[in-house]
Parts: sequence; C-alpha cells; structure tokens
Amino acid sequence: MIYSYFHTPASCILHLSYKNKLSNKPGAYLSTIILTIAALISCHRSDVKMKSAKIYGCPYDSSRMVVFDVSREKTFNELYCKVEQTVCNDSLPALSLLNGGHRPTIISLVNLCRENYGCILIKRRNEFKIVDDSLEFEKKYPMDSLEVLMKRHYGNGGKSPYHAEDAASVILTIEYKKRAVIHLNDLLKRVLAAWEKMEGSECLNLCLESSDH
Repeated sequence: MIYSYFHTPASCILHLSYKNKLSNKPGAYLSTIILTIAALISCHRSDVKMKSAKIYGCPYDSSRMVVFDVSREKTFNELYCKVEQTVCNDSLPALSLLNGGHRPTIISLVNLCRENYGCILIKRRNEFKIVDDSLEFEKKYPMDSLEVLMKRHYGNGGKSPYHAEDAASVILTIEYKKRAVIHLNDLLKRVLAAWEKMEGSECLNLCLESSDH
C-alpha cells in the first residue's frame, strides 16, 4: 500500500470539492466544510511529520517524493515493482521505516535509470550488494561482516578492484530472493547505523534490485 507524507492542503480541498459536485443531497456543503477542515488538519499533521523526519539519500526533492511504508508491504517483489513504477512516472521513491515511536526515518532511493549503463564494470565495482542475509563481492560474506566490509568499501580509494573507487561512488543495493520483506525494516536500520560511521560519504546511495525483472 502506497502512502505519502506529501499531500498538500490544496490537493485535499480540490478532491473534496470534486466529490461535492457529484452530490445534490441537502447538507452537502456543510459536509464539505467539515471534511475540508478535517483534511486541512490531516495535511498539516502529515507536513509536520515530514518536517520532523530524518531523511537519508541525496539529492532528494520532497515535492516529488513518493514514500512507501516498508512494514505494510506484502512481498519484496511487489515493493520493487512499485518503486520501479514510481521512477517511470518521474517521481522519487522513498522508504519509510518503523522506528519505535521515535523520529520518523525516510530513505530516498537513488534512481539508477539516470546512471551511465555503458560503465557497467565501474558500476559493479562501486556496488555494495546485499542479497538476502549475505554480502556479495568476489565471494559471499555473512551479515556480521557488514560494518567491516562497508569501511573497506567506502575507504578503498580505488586500491582494490573489488571495492569502490571512492566513497561518493558507492551504491548500496538490496535484493531479497528468499527472505520475507518483513525483515527489510531491520536490515535498513542496520545499514543506516553502519553507514553513519563511514567517512567521506555525504549521502547514502541506496536502491532495490530484483533478479525477477
């Protein structure tokens, strides 16, 4: 289920006004006024929630962002398809994480459609790939090695051909082939905690992948 923090009061009012035109029942205008006030309050709360959120990823444009609640998704492939469709519609997909009632966390995903696909070998070198519960480079590593390998990847400076050219070029990709999407929320929080310890990276470049598409 898609939801977004970026409803504006104007769009809410227009939607309610349109519904009112379809109704000739007595009291329709009064109902519209009441619903409009409720919509304004709802939109205001959404705006406040957005302003209080901690957003990862850059660059991001909140006016074009479509936020997906990770906890509400049924399968990883369904989430991937929604993200892909959002990109095709020239909007910015983002993920919202459950954070135990604390400050909301939103991750703006990188749009690889804008990358140079001709540089596929460079892309693979810069990629930090997580597949299910493993880290994949020249071989598979357990998730316990996440922070150690991220430090090696971000701090490589072009030395190892298996790791990134520089911290700014790193792209973290996540693919779930077997694991249930319910585990994605905790994985993303774990990735964020590790990324915040990385030096030389001003923004998090993260995207979802699917071998089924």
